[in-house]
Amino acid sequence: MKTTYVYWRDDLFGSTVDLMEVDIPEFPGIGWLITRVTTPIKLRNKGYATNVLQMVLEDADKEGETLLLGVSPDEPNIDINRLIKFYERHGFVYQSDNIMIRNPNG
Repeated sequence: MKTTYVYWRDDLFGSTVDLMEVDIPEFPGIGWLITRVTTPIKLRNKGYATNVLQMVLEDADKEGETLLLGVSPDEPNIDINRLIKFYERHGFVYQSDNIMIRNPNG
């Protein structure tokens, strides 16, 4: 059975402005899988995803866990290369087929 952690940040009015879901598979040694990242369009480019991702990175580093994610924007106006660069700035390394990996303390 896997464990799912949900990280989020709320704005001043209590609504969720960014969301990340991280799944921890039942098999040790695989790492944590970031399965969902959501930021409302009107709130993008304001640092919310960076703040939430930082929480995930800190927890993964503390636990010595590798992070994995697949870059696959669900909206046609999102530039996949821009997303890849965003994750690279946070220590992720592009593998192939839009898969990225970040080792602990990456």
